[in-house]
Amino acid sequence: MSAPPPDGAFAQFLDRAWHIILPAGSNLIMGFGSWALYTRNTMLEALGQDYIITARAKGLPKRDILYHHALRSVLPPIVTLIFMSLPGAVSGAVITESIFSWHGVGRYLLDATLQLDYPAAQGAFYLIALAVIISNLLADIAYGLVDPRIRVGAGGTK
Repeated sequence: MSAPPPDGAFAQFLDRAWHIILPAGSNLIMGFGSWALYTRNTMLEALGQDYIITARAKGLPKRDILYHHALRSVLPPIVTLIFMSLPGAVSGAVITESIFSWHGVGRYLLDATLQLDYPAAQGAFYLIALAVIISNLLADIAYGLVDPRIRVGAGGTK
């Protein structure tokens, strides 16, 4: 027998937040390893570039070299990787929602597929495709914030 839900909106919010920590955390951790490995490899590649060697020769502090030169140049591909893995979190929710008995888009997709409910499966795939498009748009917007050279209308010919 389970406990009754708590009374009050704030108490219900805290209860739901408490119960979503494990499913959301497992969904996040699944993609974190690839992000960390990709970031490490691109940073190591950037640290061997000529402009980094020049910055070291000028005597700039290591912190400035790392954050102002190396990280700034590798940030756009990392932003792409992170934003384009967000739809993967929705499709990865199929497994997470099945394990934790949560009813969401992932569980809905699994049930629709198993029951051969094609319109429902198409609707779930439509939501995943929409998440890909929105993530791609957000990545493009984030590019302008991360790298000023990519901004539309900034500079160019008149």
